[in-house]
Amino acid sequence: MIQLTNLSYRYPSGISAIDHANAMIGPGIHLLAGENGAGKSTLLRLMAGLLYPSAGEVTIDGRNVALREPDVMNRIFFVSDDMMLPANSVNRLACNIGEFYPHFDRQFLAEALGIFDLDGNARFDRLSLGNRRKTLISFALACGTDIVMLDEPSNGLDLGARRALSTLMMMWTGQKSDRTLIVSTHSVADIESIVDGVIMLRKSNLLLGAECSHILSRICFVKSLVPPEDTLFTMPDTGMFRSITLNDGFSDESDIDLPLLYHGLHSPAAAKILNALT
Repeated sequence: MIQLTNLSYRYPSGISAIDHANAMIGPGIHLLAGENGAGKSTLLRLMAGLLYPSAGEVTIDGRNVALREPDVMNRIFFVSDDMMLPANSVNRLACNIGEFYPHFDRQFLAEALGIFDLDGNARFDRLSLGNRRKTLISFALACGTDIVMLDEPSNGLDLGARRALSTLMMMWTGQKSDRTLIVSTHSVADIESIVDGVIMLRKSNLLLGAECSHILSRICFVKSLVPPEDTLFTMPDTGMFRSITLNDGFSDESDIDLPLLYHGLHSPAAAKILNALT
């Protein structure tokens, strides 16, 4: 379990990147969403122990991540856009640092690369952006850590590779019930059907950190020809209206509509939606 407690981070200039964030993040696949500059990458780096908080803390099962204790750090793997690698291929990377992860799984690495139609022998500097991302994600998941964080993993991936990525993420979380995967992405549609929880940021503030089951127990996502009278938020969509309404306990449970939730929480209706979710 990851816990954020009054977590804040300010740049040396004094600008706030994360402001008093509080959340509990359990096992499963979690979407981290927010507008550009909302603080998503900063939050991931704080949770990975790569930045020290200005205030508050991140803990994993009660252990403070900022202390960077080896037996805590080897439970986390973070894949960033600017990741520097101490090897020239993913197979060589597995030989060099795979031994630092006690649950490193070479068979999973081979299977993951196979899903992407790669063998792991190509040099990183000769790979396209998309293939480089595929190899890094495959390696991260093969490390067998309890927590993996992916920052914009679908960058450079074609439609087929994005579908393969969803399959791979489900494979990884399905192997052990206590694994946590946090995915920061603007390509919400790629993972909407497999998400277990949502972490939503807006202008350095953490608006929402909740399981999808909790969200659907409080609100419904509906499509209709005219907006419902009791709507919390509505937006037009190709001759129809997509709306967020209160779950009155009598309506059929809806599927979660993550783009609609995002737009609702980035609108003047945000307070009403958040009030319904508490």
